[in-house]
Amino acid sequence: MKFLYHIICISLVIMLVGCGSSKQASTTTPALPQQFEGDSTYLLLKHLGDATSKYKEWNDVVIPIELSLSQPKEFSVTGRATMVKDESIYISIRVFGFEAANIYLNNDSIYATYKLNKLYIAEDIKKLFAGYPVTIGNIQDLLLGRAFVVGKGTLNYEMKDDLTLKLTSSSDLWSVTPNQNLKKGYYIFLFATNCDMLKMLTINIDKYNPINCIYDNSTSTSSGLANSAQISTTIKDTPINAEIKWDLDRAKWNSGAKPNWKAPKGYNQVDASALIKAF
Repeated sequence: MKFLYHIICISLVIMLVGCGSSKQASTTTPALPQQFEGDSTYLLLKHLGDATSKYKEWNDVVIPIELSLSQPKEFSVTGRATMVKDESIYISIRVFGFEAANIYLNNDSIYATYKLNKLYIAEDIKKLFAGYPVTIGNIQDLLLGRAFVVGKGTLNYEMKDDLTLKLTSSSDLWSVTPNQNLKKGYYIFLFATNCDMLKMLTINIDKYNPINCIYDNSTSTSSGLANSAQISTTIKDTPINAEIKWDLDRAKWNSGAKPNWKAPKGYNQVDASALIKAF
């Protein structure tokens, strides 16, 4: 799970350099319910089946996006995300109609370019995953608001024997916890009982602050995708609150998109950790 801290840092650094203001805003993150009450196996399995039946197969997608930050600085930029399922993620960040920065992840590496200062980073993605069997598909699901099992793909009904399902004490949410022996960490998905859409993912790692992902899928309940994902955590005493909004109405699915990344000529390569420390 440690990879998320690095990915969030890298993404925010690229947006922060030269793009944001110093204004800060406070936000409130919903707390994970503290108590759960058991429910019948039949009802919970029905919820699981209804939730996972919404997850349709796809090969590639190009989606307009809006990236915004409320802490530690406040600003917003637009861009475009191009993804090939289980293979790659390319996010182009645009300012005044021009690409100012980009982020590219595949199963081997993570790359990022900041064009205004002619800087780029290139890192082994396994280092960022810190030994966890995280896949590109897991990251895609996290961003799109689909539940997943680390290293095993998008959540599906056949995984039921390897999951712990519970109903919250208020009965308006039900939870999925994969039964994995992950070192010093665990993660929980929360679904709404009235529509079986994912509402929240919380990730807890020993010695790190929790990462919370809050999903808004109020207008996309039939697709199983989120309209937006709000990601919040605290990194070295600095609160981070970021949001990615997907323009699903303008998404182009299965068009054969195939992004790639090349080291730009004349750019200076910098170490990701050094760049993060600079901010």
